[in-house]
Order: sequence, then C-alpha cells, then structure tokens
Amino acid sequence: MQIKLNSKKELELFYIGLMLGKELQVVEEWTNHECVGFGDFEGLNIVLSKHHMSLDFDHMDNRERYFSAIGVVHEAKREVKEWLGGDDETSK
Repeated sequence: MQIKLNSKKELELFYIGLMLGKELQVVEEWTNHECVGFGDFEGLNIVLSKHHMSLDFDHMDNRERYFSAIGVVHEAKREVKEWLGGDDETSK
C-alpha cells in the first residue's frame, strides 16, 4: 500500500508515530481513514491524525513517559525540518 504525504505536517506526524513506537514501545491499537491510535497498557494513549497529535496520560505518575513523548515530538519536527532544507511556509 502506498500512502502519499501531502504536507510537511503530515510528514512530521508520520515520523513522530514511527519514533514513538520505537522510543516508548507503543503499538498501534486502532486506525480509521484519518487517525491512528497507539497505546501501551500503562495509561499512555497517543492519537495521530493528518492534522494534529494528542497525548493522553491516565496516570500522571508516569511523568517521565509524558516528557519523553514531548521530546520525541520536538526531535521529529527538528529532523523533518532538516530533511526539507528549512522552514516550508506553504505546508503550514
């Protein structure tokens, strides 16, 4: 199956999903035509769509995973910006 990424934002979200799965050991739990949901049985729920990402932590005792997820997001956005050669104003 081929999926076309139409904007910098979609590329960022796709890469964030890949990195979250690797770094936080989360797996896809459900999907529909616009969103993918990830989870891990420790209260971490992540939803990626074509337009945004949401992080939901049921237990804030798990703060290190929350901050790790935020770090993954920033790192993915930085790497995508490097790949695209700077800030692409037309894709925002």
